[in-house]
Formats: sequence, structure tokens, C-alpha cells
Amino acid sequence: MEFWSATVGYLILTLCSATSPIAAKPSVPQHQELLLDYPKLLKDIYKEREYDTILLLHDNATENLSLQPFLRYPMPKLVLQGTSNAFCYKDLFNSEILVVFLMSHELNWQLVHNAATILDYMRQSRILAIGENISDQVNFKKELLSLSHLHKMTNVFLLITNQEEASGFMLKPYPEYHWLSRLNIHSPYFMEQWRNFHNKSVVTFIEQTPTRSLVFYDAKGEVKMSGYVAKILLLFVERFNGTLKMFYPLTVGNKTHYTVVNRMVTDNLLDIPMALAPAFSVGWRNVSDTYELNRGRLIVPLPQPLEIRAIYAVLLNGYFFAVVIITALLLASTHLLIDFVHYGLGQWLDLIISSKIFPGVLGQSFSVRTNPVLGLRMVYFMLGFAGLYISTMFSANVSKLFITPSYPGQLHSFMDLLHSPYKLLLPQPDYEELKPWLSPIRRAIIASPNISYVIANRNILNTTYCYAATSASFDLLWQQQKHFTGQTYYAPENMILYSTMPSAFVLQYNSPFKEPLNYLIHQVRSVGLIEAWQNRLFWDMVRIKEVSVKAKHTESGAKVLKVNDLFWVWSIIVIGLGFSSLIFSIELVMGRHCRR
Repeated sequence: MEFWSATVGYLILTLCSATSPIAAKPSVPQHQELLLDYPKLLKDIYKEREYDTILLLHDNATENLSLQPFLRYPMPKLVLQGTSNAFCYKDLFNSEILVVFLMSHELNWQLVHNAATILDYMRQSRILAIGENISDQVNFKKELLSLSHLHKMTNVFLLITNQEEASGFMLKPYPEYHWLSRLNIHSPYFMEQWRNFHNKSVVTFIEQTPTRSLVFYDAKGEVKMSGYVAKILLLFVERFNGTLKMFYPLTVGNKTHYTVVNRMVTDNLLDIPMALAPAFSVGWRNVSDTYELNRGRLIVPLPQPLEIRAIYAVLLNGYFFAVVIITALLLASTHLLIDFVHYGLGQWLDLIISSKIFPGVLGQSFSVRTNPVLGLRMVYFMLGFAGLYISTMFSANVSKLFITPSYPGQLHSFMDLLHSPYKLLLPQPDYEELKPWLSPIRRAIIASPNISYVIANRNILNTTYCYAATSASFDLLWQQQKHFTGQTYYAPENMILYSTMPSAFVLQYNSPFKEPLNYLIHQVRSVGLIEAWQNRLFWDMVRIKEVSVKAKHTESGAKVLKVNDLFWVWSIIVIGLGFSSLIFSIELVMGRHCRR
């Protein structure tokens, strides 16, 4: 309440001062009147670059005479005392502002600290610092320089005035913070300092994800970087005259997950990471503008031709055995009932294994009674028809599966994956971040702590696993498969994790690199450099044999059957002989027992 009442009071004072007639102006010496020509100063700054609002912070020692030029200036303004309650200006008002510090006699530390809080996430705004009647100008400049460095203020113009003279100083933040005297009256008050870093070091570290940032040795044995994330950082320091400095020595193959690299930024160890962060894992204040729009999806292997061993498993599946057993039981029970009623014969063992019924069900010849009753004739007719149908369907499936390439069912949904032999291979950090999307299929997931293992399997298109892929990963995979005779992987539309996910660079709190990085991001996107860098990355990976464009060898034509191909045939023979031997042994034992 204290802050808003003070604000409203100053706004009313501003309107009254601007509209009420003034009978006479205070008597001010001519040289002081020139020094207090703040309206002209504000107009000159406005001509350099427009602003919408003035944020004026002053200390209690400031005379009313110094405030009047700012209060009367015809521009929306917010006037605060240096001891006012701090708030975040960006949450409430337009960010295109001119900030004015008005201090008398000495530097007001509390005013600058409050201003830093008010200017959160916009501390690179233009700041006009005015010191009136400063007794120790050297110490004043030194302290203001230190506070500007502490709060990452990079666009400050200092004006020190007294009754005799006025002197102006422009803050130069690069390569180190220092003041530059404004000797020429035609020199600008403010400049975009980020356009020249003067060889300042920009500390970074790389995640080494092949689709974004690749580190490799070139033909001369020198370490090189490729990828649209690494390239924009290299262009950044080249464009703005900076120097790229790695936090750790660059090592080929040392893959670090992007979450680890981004955590180094929040710990103030890095200036800009060579890694992106998706929107769901970061806020939007301490990040750059969107650099990449991603679609998260699962890529699954296309069905491969079945091996002969697998074809037998398809032929002799549960459905086939169920049809044979149910048909045999129904006909055998009917045959046993007719034998018992009409002939007074019947063995309960015929209900399970009937020498007349089972051959007929399998399409083989079977023995019949001479002059059977009408009921048995109907049983024999149905038995022959059932055997014909089963044997015909089985023969047709054999011809189809053995003559033409046979494929298992494709994966179209998460439930298909859950009930398939495939597993989704993910790095452990990715799994932790994607848990909300992957919770329904967690039983089909392998989360590996070895990032290199996951990347290597995906690069060689190991069809044992399914993988999660961003837009860049999928584009790389698609480009690789264009050189094959047939596709290996595809992305089902029903297995999309998220349709649109912005990704950006994580930055330090109030980072001075945000404005130049945003500027470069829009320039890079507008001219299509990202696509060019992605194509270059693919061929760099081909050159160092990270990926292959050679078509995988597929065998065609006749093949010689191997022992392993006839696995189910051998299994049926062994199981049949085993049961026959067991039953024969039981019959021998029972026969001896009966003879006794």
C-alpha cells in the first residue's frame, strides 16, 4: 500500500505540475540552468531510440528543483523513492523504458539495489544515472561501476553535475567493466554494447548429442564441432567478437545429458550452454527465445521377414491347436456315445485319443465300421468335412508363408508396443523427463544410464529396440534411410508423445547475453541456417562413420534349410516320441499287472 500510495501521489503531482500555470520561475544561475537542462537530455536520448515510459528513482536528499524537470516532462512516468518497496516492473508494465537514477552528494546503495530488483529480467535497459553535487567523484564512479557489474547492468550512462561543470561517462562492460568519458557532444549516450564483446570469453560446455552437437576429429586430427546447436554458439562468438571457452577440456565421445549441462548454467558455471532445454523443464524468464520446435515421437522398427523357425510358430499357434482339439473332442464324444448306445462298446480313453477321429480331423484316412448306423454315418461325414477344411487351410497357410515373405504385425499404438516383444530403449534422464507421457507403457521400457549405448544403437538402426526421437533425430534417421532400398524404422501417428514443444537455451539469471543471442536466433532462423547445419551434420556423421548410408544386405531367392529352421519339426517329433514311449511303458506295466 505504501508503494502504490506513493506512486499515485507522484503521478498526481506530475499531472498538476504539467498543467498548472507557473507565475515565476525560481532564480537559478545561468550555468546551473544549463546543467539542469534535463528535458533536452531526455529528448536527445529519445531521438537515439524511442522509449515509452520513464522510471525515475531518486533518494531523499534530492532537491525538488532537480525533480521538477522530470515531473514536467510530457511522457508517462513512474516516480519512486530509493527506499520504496521493490517489485518486478516487467510483470506490470511495458519494458521499453528509460530508467533514471537521481542521487545527490553520494551514491545511494539502497536505491541501486532496489532498482536491480525492480528491473529483474530487463537489467540491460537504458539507465541514466545522475549524480548531483558529488563530493568524491572517483569513489562514486568506482562504487557505481561495482554495483553495475554485480547486477549485470550493461547499458548505463553516468552524468555527474555540480555548480561548475558536468561530465558524462558511458559504461563499457566488455571485456571488463570500465567507464569511457564522453568528450564529443555528438557522441551517443547509449550504445548496443553487445554488438562487440571485445574478445570477452563466453564460457560454455557441450552435451555431444549427435543430432544437435557433434564433436569429432577431422582428417588433420583436429577437434571440430558440428550440429545446429554447436554452430550457433560458434557463430555467436564470431559475429560479436567474443571468445568461446570450454568449462572442461573438450573430449571426443564424452556425452553429457542436456539436463546436466543446463544445471551448470543455473549454478552460474556457464554463460551459454551448447544444449537446449524443452519448455516443460524450464521457465520462460531465464531462457532465450525459441530456437527449435520439436515433436516428440516413438520410432519403431518396421516388420522384418519372418525366419522359417518363426513361420512354424505362426502355423502351429494356439488357434490351430484349439481348433483341432475342440473338433476332435466333440466328434470323439459323439462317436463314443453312439458306440455305447447301439453296440454296447466304449472305452473312455477313446474320448481323449481316438484312433478313428484324430486322423480324420488332421485330413488323414480313418477306419469306419461296416454297416454303421445313421448316427455314425453323420459323424463320419462331419469328420471328413472338418478334416478337409483344416488340412486345406493349413496347406494354404504353408504355401503363403513359405513362398512369399511373411511379416509380423506392425506396431501402431502404445498398446501394440506393450504386447509386443520390442522394448523402448531410453537414456535414464530422458525417461525421468518423459514419465508423464510414458507411464502407460513403463513395463516395455529399458532406461539405460549409458547414453552412448543408446545413441550407438539408434545410429546403427538396431531393430531390437524402439526409440524416442525429437524432430531433429527423426529427420536424421529419415535422411539416412533414403539411401536404403527399404525403410527400417517409421513413426506411427498414434505414438506421438507431444505434437509441439519449443526448445531454447537456458541462461543465467538476468544474463546480459540474452539480447544478442535472441537477435542471432531470429537471424539464423530467417535465413534457413538451421536446415543447412542439419544437412552438414549428417554428412559429417557419415564421414566419421557414425552413421552408414550403405543399404543393408537382404538375402533373396532360395535358401538351404538349416537345423535351426526345423526347430518346431524336431520339437514335435521329440515330444511325440516321448509321449509314445511313456504310454507304451504304462501299457506294459498295466499288462503285466493284469496277467497276474
